[in-house]
Amino acid sequence: MSDALARARSHFLQGVQRFEQGRLDDAAQAFEAALALAPGRPSVLSNLGLTRFHQGRFEDAAAHLRAAAQADPNEPRASGHYDTLQHADVVEALDSAPQCFDLVIAADVFIYVGRLESVFEGVAKVLRPGGWLAFTVERAPDEHDVLLLPSLRHAHSAPYLSRLAQAHGLQVRVLREAPIREDQGQPVPGWYVLMQVG
Repeated sequence: MSDALARARSHFLQGVQRFEQGRLDDAAQAFEAALALAPGRPSVLSNLGLTRFHQGRFEDAAAHLRAAAQADPNEPRASGHYDTLQHADVVEALDSAPQCFDLVIAADVFIYVGRLESVFEGVAKVLRPGGWLAFTVERAPDEHDVLLLPSLRHAHSAPYLSRLAQAHGLQVRVLREAPIREDQGQPVPGWYVLMQVG
């Protein structure tokens, strides 16, 4: 391991420790130092993205999480950052998950699902006590639970998401309205959501 990579790993581990201590600014600084020494590392990008999400810097978080996911678009397994990689229906994947997780992330996933009751039921089964669910959805007006848009994507309302959380033992920690992406040069209004078990 090169000296730069060893220093990057040290910064990365400091970032993880600081994140777990709730020292989000210090964690972000450590992850940024790791990225400066080892640019494009998916593990560092995803941890910085999660830290930015907790800081309420949603656009920054989304950019880092997208960069982590795109680090090796042709062969994600080659990065060495996945225990397993599964291509499946989200509900079927959750139902067949052999283990529990500390974190489930779904960025721009639920817009293709529609009603989320089965998804939330599955997530509730696979999250450990204190575990987190982080996701984005397009914003629907409060009078609709789910709305099929002309783009053929689904939008979800804040009251619907809050009811789902309550029904499945999740606490809404963040429900922030902000653009989740651009479509044809226009911002797409959405929700950045962070929920926790218990």
